[in-house]
Amino acid sequence: MPKPDTFALFTDFERTFTERFAHLDFAALRADLSFWHNTTSHAQPLLETLLPLSPDLHHYRTDYRDSLAALKHDLLPTLRAWDAGTPHSPSHITLCHSTTLASLSILHMLKEKGIREIQFTTPAYFACPTQARQLGLRVTFLPARPADAYAIHLPSAGARPKALWVTQPRFCVGTDHTPAEILALHAALAPRDFLIIDEANEQRHPTPLAAIDPARFPNIVKYRNLFKPCGIQGPRLGYLIHHPGLSPLLQTQLDILQGGIDCFSLELARTLCSHGHHPRLLALARSQVAALHRKAQALLQGSPIRLSPIANSYLGSLLIPCADRNALLDHCAARDLPVILGSSLFLPPDPTCEHIRLDYLIREDLFLNGLRILLDFTSGFGVK
Repeated sequence: MPKPDTFALFTDFERTFTERFAHLDFAALRADLSFWHNTTSHAQPLLETLLPLSPDLHHYRTDYRDSLAALKHDLLPTLRAWDAGTPHSPSHITLCHSTTLASLSILHMLKEKGIREIQFTTPAYFACPTQARQLGLRVTFLPARPADAYAIHLPSAGARPKALWVTQPRFCVGTDHTPAEILALHAALAPRDFLIIDEANEQRHPTPLAAIDPARFPNIVKYRNLFKPCGIQGPRLGYLIHHPGLSPLLQTQLDILQGGIDCFSLELARTLCSHGHHPRLLALARSQVAALHRKAQALLQGSPIRLSPIANSYLGSLLIPCADRNALLDHCAARDLPVILGSSLFLPPDPTCEHIRLDYLIREDLFLNGLRILLDFTSGFGVK
């Protein structure tokens, strides 16, 4: 089974973007499917009622040596509800600026623990494998294919400790892992291995993996974002859920990486959690995603384009029949439709079709216009 190369795929995205889409004014697009410049959230009006009257715009804080323990205590009821009773205490949580910074701090921690190989399930968020490679870690992929329902096939256990990196929900696939699936992956690892669960796009409440408690499994780390799955991209607050024994190393790495959090985001998080509105924000975002997915299905009915399910997350994908990716890219570029292909999700190439990443928080008119452009491609090239 061929394994994609991280830098070849990232270079592919850079080359494709530079050659075909870099000149676009993303604020003036009339069609968009993949990018993040034209998103909106039905949760925003409710969140605006919680904005601090006198926000602190001058300072930042870090969670070094549990410096934010008091705030974590205030957030804990909301975070525990999201995980159906876990994490158990502030010592199981480390706050940071974003999930991308969380992944980088975890990779530094793993390297300090003697981990030299990271196995990523696919599809995967581009930043994590790239961060690992830049830290000198060996990056391997577990290729997944739609014909196999994106199943994860673990290689045989090796002698050297490694980390397995999975996404929940499956990145750009829109489906959930079950606790049984995660426990089976964990059972296949050696005692010194780690299992990292990227939950940055988790929208369900409670999360399907609430039973996967790092307090019981010292070699499991989960990380998430309070605002991002609500479709709110301005305030930033990521957090890691881990065994308390990992706190010193994780928090030291974050301090080295300057994992400061602006006080405005911290105040807003405290207010949001004190009012108990976080489940409502998630529900509003989920409803928005589901509604657009239904409209997309109706628009594509009878066409050869297939949408991924969207049981969870706001990121999905579509499969479009395509034997010539350059023809597809040229078609999109000529109509000012920027797209992110499956190669940038670390999916193995398929000579018969292409994946395109979908963001269901993009403005509805732009999103549906983008699908119409793809429908034109399938009809114009005689795809049945």
